[in-house]
Amino acid sequence: ACDVLALSDPQPITGALTQYQQTMLYAIIEARYNDAKPTWVTVNAKSYEEAADRIGGPIVDRLRHGAMCLACDWPSFRKSKA
Repeated sequence: ACDVLALSDPQPITGALTQYQQTMLYAIIEARYNDAKPTWVTVNAKSYEEAADRIGGPIVDRLRHGAMCLACDWPSFRKSKA
């Protein structure tokens, strides 16, 4: 029901979503896509293919349709600076 939905990293640290997680995320994204409601998502993936493998191709397709995709490829602030 919110005007803008923001999702931060909706994928597991490693691997892909479970079938249940993918089904639930798809239902949310599909409903917002059909209602033309904006959804902001951050995904830790180096490519479209990696994102599709981790959260599902149909989800990524809906998120990317008509979207502005920004690549944030700077070094991680969590890594040691030594």
